[in-house]
Amino acid sequence: MLVKGFGVVAGHRRLFLAGVLVLAVVLGALVQAERLDAFVVLLVLPLSLLALSVLAAYRYHPATLAVRPEPPAFATASPLAPVFMAAAFMILAGCTVSEDVSDIVNGEQPWVLTVVMIGFWVLVVGLHLYVALGSFGVRLRPEGVDNRQPLGSMFIPWAAFAPGYPAVPVKNNGLVLYYQRPELIRRRGLRVGSDSLLTGTDAAYLAHVIHRYVANPEHRPAIGTEAELRGLTERIAA
Repeated sequence: MLVKGFGVVAGHRRLFLAGVLVLAVVLGALVQAERLDAFVVLLVLPLSLLALSVLAAYRYHPATLAVRPEPPAFATASPLAPVFMAAAFMILAGCTVSEDVSDIVNGEQPWVLTVVMIGFWVLVVGLHLYVALGSFGVRLRPEGVDNRQPLGSMFIPWAAFAPGYPAVPVKNNGLVLYYQRPELIRRRGLRVGSDSLLTGTDAAYLAHVIHRYVANPEHRPAIGTEAELRGLTERIAA
């Protein structure tokens, strides 16, 4: 049941976070009106969402890829943990910002300091939404593997991988990568570790897919098409 729930949130993450935003505003207003216990809103709900974030990081790793036609690619599942993390901070921000706005209206604190605190919470929530909803993650392209992260990216041409064991799954749903031509790897932004990958897709499944495309270059030009994804699924199941 929990994994199914994670699947629903993963498929509607924008709608989920929009709903949490509305909930955060409503809860903040209710707390300020003393119609709801601040303890529940500021502690119980955020901690529950943080617990879901940890569970999602350990339990939700679907063995799936998604077609991305422009540019052609197979995208791995985006990690779900940042979505629940963003939701937790949205709840905290909703109550804190509501209190700050009330302080400004009532003149209880210097407005400059209060505005700074409001700006801080907006920045914190914005950064978490950026990580949760941004177009990040690992994509398999006809030319190689593209690893996009919030602070940097790395592109690994297929020719760079070691032919025998290009990717091996390890703990915490990670992959260790092995190369025969590491000088072909291209990086942008801050350093992204070149010897490992972390994705929302099941690591064993992704390692198997990478191995197949390293070993069978004739299938690479079709990456990013529905027909190739069906063929890949059939070849793995055979």
